[in-house]
Amino acid sequence: MSSDLTGEISRLSDEDAIAALAFILELEDGTTDDMKDLEAVQDHLPEAFAQTPDVSEFGAPDGDAGPGDLARATLAYLAEQEPDGPVGEAVRRRRPVGQRDPLSLAVGGLIVLALKSEIQLKRTSTGKWTFSYHLKPTRDSSLAAIFTKLWGLYGGGRS
Repeated sequence: MSSDLTGEISRLSDEDAIAALAFILELEDGTTDDMKDLEAVQDHLPEAFAQTPDVSEFGAPDGDAGPGDLARATLAYLAEQEPDGPVGEAVRRRRPVGQRDPLSLAVGGLIVLALKSEIQLKRTSTGKWTFSYHLKPTRDSSLAAIFTKLWGLYGGGRS
């Protein structure tokens, strides 16, 4: 990822970072149209953090992270993974007038959907929600940083 794009991502307001992430998901899947699905995913996050035994291997929950921090970290990760992908366009795009307020989006649901090839929220045979990983993040990876922010915001780690 270019340092220019890194700087642009870091300077995004919370609203613009969330809107950029939502735009990427709309390009890929049209996923932000159904808020109930995003909210349902987000609602299961606390249980998944409680039920996943190895979650602490990534680090402690980042209780200071907010939705915008989480969106910026996810945008940076996505840009690293796909340098020629849609992140640059999403970051530079002006939000259309009348667009849904990005802060009303279920950001936890957006993050899980954006990282669906890395981390999945799954229901066990006993009906409990847990995380599974395509490739387990290492403690110092950018994916682990996203995960600890997600945990801090939705898993009971708020300070």
